[in-house]
Amino acid sequence: MTINAPANIVWGMYLLAGEASGVGPAQLGGTTQNDILKEYIAQKEFLYPPGPALRLVTDTIEYATAHTPRWNPVSISGYHIREAGSTAVQELAFTLADGRAYVAAAIERGLAVDEFAPRLSFFFNSHND
Repeated sequence: MTINAPANIVWGMYLLAGEASGVGPAQLGGTTQNDILKEYIAQKEFLYPPGPALRLVTDTIEYATAHTPRWNPVSISGYHIREAGSTAVQELAFTLADGRAYVAAAIERGLAVDEFAPRLSFFFNSHND
């Protein structure tokens, strides 16, 4: 799902649709972009201040870790940063910084990095300056 600010709401609908069809959360697989911090850098489509945005992403990571082992809760996106005019180095720097912020918030929440980090994905724009 390529959504960010409303990702937790749409993902919740997806989980409920699965449940209504007899498919439990542990059976569902997929990826939610859910990269709200990138919205401040590249797309200017943010709905929440950075602190609450980071909390929502961390809530999603926490729920996915506990209930949906086949779901990637965040796809950290450099593509949009690059399309907004960054250089390749800036794309990598901002994207990795966002990823680091998500990991730090999840660890601060008490999650074990080995339980959630393997399911974080990255999405980059691949071309030269």
